[in-house]
Amino acid sequence: MPVRHVTATGKARDGDITKLCGDFGSIVKQDAISDIEDHAHVYKSGDSTIEVVHDSTVSGGKYLRTRPGGGTGNNLENLPDC
Repeated sequence: MPVRHVTATGKARDGDITKLCGDFGSIVKQDAISDIEDHAHVYKSGDSTIEVVHDSTVSGGKYLRTRPGGGTGNNLENLPDC
């Protein structure tokens, strides 16, 4: 499965991640979620894999995050804007 390295993120006013960006270009959150769930691509921030979290309290019921333990430097909300 191809790996896409995320170096920046798009964010809504409330801080929610709206898109992922890197050498591959940019992809909106819902398409990245589909890529991950369909095993089309793996998205990484630094050494941490980005995963889909299911949460019925958020809009759309899903959001993206890095796996815990990778430090704060690779947290999606800490990446520069794209």
